[in-house]
Amino acid sequence: MNPEGNDVMFCMKARLVPTSALTFRILPGSIVHIATYPFVPPTTLSGYLRRLDSLSKGTLPPTTAGHSGKKAPPYWVLPPEFICCGAYPEWGEWTVHRTARLGPESLSHTLAGRLRSEKDKQNPQLHTWEYLVVTELTAYVVHEDADALKSLAKTVNNVGCKLGKEGFAYVAKTSVVKLERTHTRAVPSTIAPAKDLLDSPADVYPLYAYDWDRKKTFDFESPSPVNGFRPFTAGWTDGGVKTDYWSGDGVNIPASLLEVLA
Repeated sequence: MNPEGNDVMFCMKARLVPTSALTFRILPGSIVHIATYPFVPPTTLSGYLRRLDSLSKGTLPPTTAGHSGKKAPPYWVLPPEFICCGAYPEWGEWTVHRTARLGPESLSHTLAGRLRSEKDKQNPQLHTWEYLVVTELTAYVVHEDADALKSLAKTVNNVGCKLGKEGFAYVAKTSVVKLERTHTRAVPSTIAPAKDLLDSPADVYPLYAYDWDRKKTFDFESPSPVNGFRPFTAGWTDGGVKTDYWSGDGVNIPASLLEVLA
C-alpha cells in the first residue's frame, strides 16, 4: 500500500487496558539494564493484534519461547496493508518503575518453566528492569479500506493476551475514523520520524519497521512473510509539530510515519 497515493485513509482506534505492568524492551542497548519504551512500538502492536485475531477465531498462535539464534521464532503479525502505528498513553499519564531482577546471563536460556533445576553454566546475573505502569493506551491502525478495519475491530474487541516482553492487556473499545491529508501544526497522536522533529523537542528512540517479502502472499493461517526489520529513528512529543498529517476526529498521524512503516 502506498499512503501517498490516497486522498482518504481510515484509522482504527483501540483502547488497550493493561492487566499488569508492561515492558517493551528498547533495542539495541538493553542488556544488563532492561529499559522500556513508554508506549507500545508499532511492530509489537502488529504482533499483538494478530494474536488476538487468532485467539478470537479459536487458533492458538505459535510460541516464541525457547528459540535460539539458530532457530528463530516465526513472524506472526498483521498483513502489511494494516499499518500499525503503536499504542500510547495520554502524555504524562504513566510512570516507569525500575527495580533489580535476577536472571540468567545467557539470553537463550531455558530455565523458565523447568520442573527441577540442574547444575549448568547459565550463570545468574543481576539486571535492572523497567516496567511501564499505565491504566490505558490508545492504539492506532491505518488502512485504506474502512471495512477491513471494522472487521478487525469486531474480531479483537474484548480479547486479550500477552503484550510485549512483559505484561498483558485486553482491547476494551474500538472505533474507526476517517482520515484526510493535511499540512498543519499539531500534536502528533503517535511517534514521528526524526526528520519531522528538527525544530521540536522530543524524546527520541530507536525503532523498527518490518521488512516484508513482497514476493510471497499473506495467509492468516501461516507465519507472516517477513524477512526481518528495518531500523529508523523517531521521537515522541507533547508539543506541536508542523508537518503533513493524516488527520480526523482528533487523530493526527504524521504522514511520514505511514511511509516508513508501509
